[in-house]
Amino acid sequence: MANQIEEPSADLDLRFSKNKPYSEDVVTQRSLILGEMIGLTSDQLAKIQEDRFTLFKIDEEKVEALLRILEKIGFTNPTKLIEDFPNIMGSKIDSVRGKIDNLKDLGFANPVKLIEILPSILSYNVESVRDKINNLRDLGFANPVKLIEGFPSIIGSKTESVRDKINNLRNLGFANPVKLIEGQPTILGYNIESIKEKVANLRNLGFANPVKLIEGQFSILSFNIESIKEKVANLRNLGFANPVKLIERQPSILSFKIDSIKEKVDNFEDLGFTNPVRLIERQPAILNLNIDSIKSKMDNLEDLGFENPVKLIEEQPNILNLNIDTVRDKINNLRDLGFENPVKLIVEQPNILGYNIDSIKVKMDNLKDLGFANLIKLIERQPSILSYSIDSVRRRVRKVGLLLHHEYDNSIDIFEEERFLFSTKPLKMNIIWRIIQDNEDLGIKNPVEKKRLYVKYLKNNLEDVLFEYIYNNKGNGVSKEEKIEKIIDEWKILKNKKHDREWKILYDYMRGYHKESL
Repeated sequence: MANQIEEPSADLDLRFSKNKPYSEDVVTQRSLILGEMIGLTSDQLAKIQEDRFTLFKIDEEKVEALLRILEKIGFTNPTKLIEDFPNIMGSKIDSVRGKIDNLKDLGFANPVKLIEILPSILSYNVESVRDKINNLRDLGFANPVKLIEGFPSIIGSKTESVRDKINNLRNLGFANPVKLIEGQPTILGYNIESIKEKVANLRNLGFANPVKLIEGQFSILSFNIESIKEKVANLRNLGFANPVKLIERQPSILSFKIDSIKEKVDNFEDLGFTNPVRLIERQPAILNLNIDSIKSKMDNLEDLGFENPVKLIEEQPNILNLNIDTVRDKINNLRDLGFENPVKLIVEQPNILGYNIDSIKVKMDNLKDLGFANLIKLIERQPSILSYSIDSVRRRVRKVGLLLHHEYDNSIDIFEEERFLFSTKPLKMNIIWRIIQDNEDLGIKNPVEKKRLYVKYLKNNLEDVLFEYIYNNKGNGVSKEEKIEKIIDEWKILKNKKHDREWKILYDYMRGYHKESL
């Protein structure tokens, strides 16, 4: 007589019994129900039987009820949950609800999602989870709960192994391993030897700081070193002079297909850009932009009054990352400050788009305090003045005043007349002045004439002035590189004549422009 199967009780309880009250036929029958309804594989079913568990009180209605309840609790795929963690059928449904509540009390925002990612967490005692959180906090993690949510399997890792991973990463050169792990928790799943090997391989490919590269693009650890080598070669074939540097600036390039990069280069050419490769080298992030959005940005810039959006973008590629409303607001704000033609001002100095309008106001107030009278006119004629720090302007004005023995106000007048002085290095100012002072052949004593000559020399290339000073000829036909070489040769001859006037001039030049040859 066949064994009788007991009717299921009212409460849903699919626990397994280690006793074996049923025949093998009954166990096989129950296994088939699980296999067909839930999708358990033969290996999973064999594992259940191997662990000496006998399916107890299981029928189709009970399995369907379990699936419905798990779905009602919030599990998106109850069938997969049972497939991944068959032991859930050995738990009372109230204990599953209780575990969810406990995880919520510990700070987990979405315990159901956490369980779906790591079903085995149902087998952990809530106290052991709390201990893990506290241990991770002791290791320096500011938000252990968030860390576990990002890498749930850390629950099963020993605290010592996590500590070892932190120390090993620090030994490899990672400045803040805890912060790295917080940002990229999956790094805990990488073997430290494989990370070490990847760092060495990247260094061999020419990357100066592989650690920094990995910190900026963690997914690089998943790339085969041969595929990275191939990407570098392909980028070089496309015309990029330094693919390694390009990747260092924009590590996400490694995830782009080379054909999509080539297509982007071709698209830029079609839009009228003269050197798309150079444009990308200056602003690698534009590879992330859709070509249609770039076209739209160019149309919008034309609508705002920019006649040549291509040239503007080539001068300031970052404009592609700006919202068109931000550009419009900047134009209006500049007009409110008194500039008659803000569009022209931006065309001449595209960097203005990156300046905060309040910082422009402060710069104008500071220039006014220095004695500059007509600021609007000054900036319109010399927009680059907005890129200089006020201390830099102050130093140059005072330097010219001291050298020419002018009063401070008169120095301001010279700068308003000769706007190039704003970008002239103070060291060059010194060198040119010494040349004029020491060149007795010039025979100039009139202060006005000295000022005129000084300004004239400052406008010239410094190497041209030095060459003429040393060799008493303009060196027509001699290249800049040849002049530099001859100037350095002259320095070597005078190296031990420290009291010679020419030595002092050349020493200033060498320490400012060719320090490595001193």
